[in-house]
Amino acid sequence: VFNLTGQKDVNNWNCNLFIHDLSLSSVGINVSGYFIITKGSILTLVGTLITYVIVMFQTK
Repeated sequence: VFNLTGQKDVNNWNCNLFIHDLSLSSVGINVSGYFIITKGSILTLVGTLITYVIVMFQTK
């Protein structure tokens, strides 16, 4: 199916497969298999905490 004639073609194909694998998997810290802490989840947590603090100060 694929005509890989040289070492450069094989290396290019391996690089593409590696990038594809990275794009599909979540890169972060695995917490006992329940969820993965990523940059996005940390930003979401910080945003939620800031919103909570603002709401608490407004309701005083």
